[in-house]
Amino acid sequence: MEIEKLEKQRALDNETIARKEAETKKQRVIILFVICGLLFVVGFSLVLFNLFLQKKKANRKLAQQNIEIQQKNEEITTQRDEIKTQRNKLSNQNHLLAAQKQKITDSITYAKRIQQAVLPDLSLTLSKG
Repeated sequence: MEIEKLEKQRALDNETIARKEAETKKQRVIILFVICGLLFVVGFSLVLFNLFLQKKKANRKLAQQNIEIQQKNEEITTQRDEIKTQRNKLSNQNHLLAAQKQKITDSITYAKRIQQAVLPDLSLTLSKG
């Protein structure tokens, strides 16, 4: 009987050891999955952080480009206004010159008429002489 008790005890001990080993194996698998999951989360977080930094850098670059574009637009607006002012000035000068030309032309025409009225016709004098 004692041998049977010992064998039963040994069988119970073996079963207990097998259960403990199975539980230990389960725990190792669970720990492995947890570690893999954490590594995945950390890796994914690093990728997201890298993307965030790239986006932040791109936004800074865009902001700088927007500032440059605004400065260029201001320069263009200033140049456009300056050109408009010069064009108006030239237009006024052109009108003044046209008016002066007309006055001079009218004056020459008037002087020619006066000369024609006062001076004798040379063609008549040449044909007589």
